[in-house]
Amino acid sequence: MFMDRDMMEWMKPFQKTFDQDFFRNFNHLFDNNEQQNKNVKVNLYEGHNEMLCIVFLPGIENVEDISLTVHLNTIEIKGKLDVQFDNFTLTQKEFDNGDFKRTIQLPYVVREDKVDATYRNGLLIIHLYKQMSSKQNEHRINIKHIDE
Repeated sequence: MFMDRDMMEWMKPFQKTFDQDFFRNFNHLFDNNEQQNKNVKVNLYEGHNEMLCIVFLPGIENVEDISLTVHLNTIEIKGKLDVQFDNFTLTQKEFDNGDFKRTIQLPYVVREDKVDATYRNGLLIIHLYKQMSSKQNEHRINIKHIDE
């Protein structure tokens, strides 16, 4: 889920009191797309400063049918799964056919400029790297000494 700027501004005063896990529990309330597909299964693996997000997406014939976006600590995956067999009738259904969307909240902010994604054997493998603090963002404050 990508929150609009107004929602992010509204949350700022509360972020000092409540950690990110608190807000993550309410994300579904702010998602105005009822098509959120919980059948798209995800496993997250953490390393020292990196993470793997493994998404189970069987039946994708063309990776260009998958839209993958990363913003701060959120991944959004959209696409269309079209599994049909000529001359056969569906008699049992356990996974959805058609458009899907899945939003994944990550435990920390990741680098948007360094994301690798591959699709193999029905798995979308997304390699992400933790956004590290940069000394360029720090601003040193000069302290003036005042004599009495």
